[in-house]
Amino acid sequence: MQNEQGFQLGDYRDQARQLPGTPYSGAQGRPVANPARAQNDTMLFGGTETDGAYTASWTLPDGSTISVTVDRVGGVPATNADLATQAVANIAGDDDWSNLATAEVDGGTPEQVNITWIHADIQYPAAGTLAPAPGTLAQATTQTAGGVRLPAARFLVNLANEQDPEIPAQQLPLTTSVAADIIGLSVRPHGQLQNTRSGDPADVESYEVTDMFESGFEGGYEMVNNGSVATTAHGAVFAVVNPAGGDEPGEARSDADGGNTVALTLRQAYWVDVVQPGESGQVFVRL
Repeated sequence: MQNEQGFQLGDYRDQARQLPGTPYSGAQGRPVANPARAQNDTMLFGGTETDGAYTASWTLPDGSTISVTVDRVGGVPATNADLATQAVANIAGDDDWSNLATAEVDGGTPEQVNITWIHADIQYPAAGTLAPAPGTLAQATTQTAGGVRLPAARFLVNLANEQDPEIPAQQLPLTTSVAADIIGLSVRPHGQLQNTRSGDPADVESYEVTDMFESGFEGGYEMVNNGSVATTAHGAVFAVVNPAGGDEPGEARSDADGGNTVALTLRQAYWVDVVQPGESGQVFVRL
């Protein structure tokens, strides 16, 4: 029988796959997911205010579009700030928008309207704008709903342990780390691990044998491909190493990034399916 993360229940009850130095509780290790994000967009009213229709549109999951329009007639609304205010009022007063998004004026030059979509995990691609010249209207997605529900997971390496050479301590990857040293994942973000030697997130987190921290067990983890090319199915994972201690939580690569990455062997980790750059997919980790 499998649980929702794809672990075979009972596989590790007799043989713990815990990281060295971490007491085995008998429970299955699971990724700790970040909250799902909702998409954020902006509308920017600029140029010289002009009579006519200012319209911005987005594509809904069913392929239809939803729009907001501000009609300027006889110099009303008068300014770009007034156009932005009217756009917010039109969204708030439109039943079609009531279960989709909220909007607020954020000011600035051009005048900015922030749109926050209500439903997390759903993407609403921009479908374009219309504006009467020389007035202008632009739209941009400031935060997509892609890459959501990522585990707060980072790779760990073995350290020499002065207390007991037979049981390595753990540390986040540094620029000196090599692939052979990387042995698994921590499922807590940098700066939020339990009982570390330093509470300063700028410091490299490290662990002694008696320290307790949540660790990843063998299985699949959703991670963003920060590489410049698509992954291949069952292809290599490249782990970033840097002075601050490795990848950001929930991130890995499909290719090398100069001397800032190490290639893991397929016995350590692999991308399960094809994942485009910037998108999320499963990395299977073997400990």
